[in-house]
Amino acid sequence: MKNKFLLLGIALAALSGCKTAPPASSMHLGKVEIRKNISINNELKNDEEFVKTIAPYKQKLDKEMGQKISHTHVDLTKQGNNSNLGNLLADYTFDGANEWAKKPAEKYRCGAHQYRRNPHDDRQR
Repeated sequence: MKNKFLLLGIALAALSGCKTAPPASSMHLGKVEIRKNISINNELKNDEEFVKTIAPYKQKLDKEMGQKISHTHVDLTKQGNNSNLGNLLADYTFDGANEWAKKPAEKYRCGAHQYRRNPHDDRQR
């Protein structure tokens, strides 16, 4: 008898959570505003407070990013689907993945599951 009442209670709780869809006549679309894209260029005004906040970080980043790390005889562009800059980045990624895959992995247990971990990987998991 208790099981019947429990089953009835669960069924009522499940059915009371169901909701029928409203009729299409009561549905409406919200107001849609079409705006022109804003071009990011020199015409936009700088927020002085924001500029002051990021100034020390910008100086450090500019110093690091301004260093010459390599040289190429051709311009690296990102134009088109198969650009030379995209190919260069893909090659670097592929080479880095190959080196990472050559490093030995170790096994460890966590509860009932067994995982493989690269001991040379410094990232926190």
